[in-house]
Amino acid sequence: MVAELESQHERLTEGPHLRLEFFGVEPGRQRSGTGTVLIEHGHRRADALGLPCYLETFTEPNVRFYERRGYRVTGEYTVGDGVPVYGMVRPPGG
Repeated sequence: MVAELESQHERLTEGPHLRLEFFGVEPGRQRSGTGTVLIEHGHRRADALGLPCYLETFTEPNVRFYERRGYRVTGEYTVGDGVPVYGMVRPPGG
């Protein structure tokens, strides 16, 4: 799975960028703002450097979460036994 994620990462991005690695919020703490605080930390760093952000997510609700924060889907593919993956990019200042 990791090899496929890395291969697709290279295919779906170009030039310098920051990659936001996987993080999650416990279900009981979702919708508390914790995820927003975590991702905004990465956004501030990327914006200060003038770089886009790239990430992968695995569910459509997560796609909507990231779209509200300026990301767009740049590619879709599957890994393993058909797990959907959405590669997403946010421009600087997104």
